[in-house]
Amino acid sequence: KLDEVRCPGSIVPQCQYRTSHDCVHGEDVWLHCNIRTQRGNLNSFYLLDNSARYTQSGHGLLMYQGGTVCDDGFNTVTANWICRLMGYDNAANWANGRRFPFQDDLAIKMDNLVCSNGPSYSDILPTCSYGTSTGDDTHSEDIWLSCNTAAVKCPAGYKVKLNDNLCEPCPPGTYSPTTNINYSCLPCPLGSNSTSGAMFCSCQAGSYLSGDKSRCLACPKGSVSREGSMSYSKCVPCPQGTTAINNGKGCSCKRGHGWSWTSEVKGTCNPCPANSFKRKDEGLCQQCPIEGTSPPLSEGCTCALGLSWDGKSCVDCVREKSKDKVCGCEAGTFWNPYSKSV
Repeated sequence: KLDEVRCPGSIVPQCQYRTSHDCVHGEDVWLHCNIRTQRGNLNSFYLLDNSARYTQSGHGLLMYQGGTVCDDGFNTVTANWICRLMGYDNAANWANGRRFPFQDDLAIKMDNLVCSNGPSYSDILPTCSYGTSTGDDTHSEDIWLSCNTAAVKCPAGYKVKLNDNLCEPCPPGTYSPTTNINYSCLPCPLGSNSTSGAMFCSCQAGSYLSGDKSRCLACPKGSVSREGSMSYSKCVPCPQGTTAINNGKGCSCKRGHGWSWTSEVKGTCNPCPANSFKRKDEGLCQQCPIEGTSPPLSEGCTCALGLSWDGKSCVDCVREKSKDKVCGCEAGTFWNPYSKSV
């Protein structure tokens, strides 16, 4: 639709563009915008309420860099553009006048601010002009502007901030998949989680996110998936001779081998390397604790002197009436940590 778009001017835009073009989609512009944190800008245009306080209500005395704006040349196109510049939808109405004594203490900063009608896109990309010579202006010409404050529409992953009509990220454990006009985000489905500002939740391994992104669904029997799988297509059947274990988090492997993912939709059984182990009821090789070691293809770790392997970690050797050999002790004896002997 548009080509050669340029908007020079640090205060008001002087936009130029063409509606005829010689572009291809390789020249399409992808834009990442910052989320607005306030309405109005104290270094540009903003509004003051009846008590001379900065307001985000959408109604008040129009200010520019600490001073008022004179109504000479002001029109509806200009009012709409300034409201949008401050973060509102458009202008509801505007008027002029000296309404409160505090106006007399303010400077008049801008005069003859006018944005012109023109081609079909002038309401979006206006051409504006203004003056700073305000010697013949009075505060009876100050502009009072009322902007439309329709429901705030926050982008996906955000919600409306209570009492501020601004957007803030969805907190962890929640999400917002589409434009959000609410003060809250949707809770993540059971078995999933999310980080701040999430558009969807991440499902646990062995499940995948439904098409409407509202819940986690278990992969079919005999299939597995990685954590965060986004569709049914990410559920992978286990290789021949193996079966899904741990609720679809991995496939069973022979002794000393563990399941590992090589891509989003492909995995294999690999030998557990030295200083790792694989429990019989689990599918993944796990690193031995810092106090333990193991040769390749192990199902457990050997712990340092004074410690015993309990199937998951190395624990202190304080086991009275031990029925098996632990910590180098014979059956029926236990390790005495004080004497360092059996």
